[in-house]
Amino acid sequence: MNSQETTENTRYEREMLAAEKVIVEKALVEFKCNKTATAVALGVDRKTLYNIIKRTGIELAVSVNTEPGIPS
Repeated sequence: MNSQETTENTRYEREMLAAEKVIVEKALVEFKCNKTATAVALGVDRKTLYNIIKRTGIELAVSVNTEPGIPS
């Protein structure tokens, strides 16, 4: 493998990672960060989804409800 092939492979790997991140983020938003529903919709198991989240650097927002008596 020459340096041009290595550079192209790296570029494609970055593009795949970016595309994967966009798709997973959209699904997480659609399913309100419900990881089980998101995994089912994407056709992967939850462990795979967690690995994708970690690999792509997706940050999950934590919803905090400040009103007492209402579960968050």
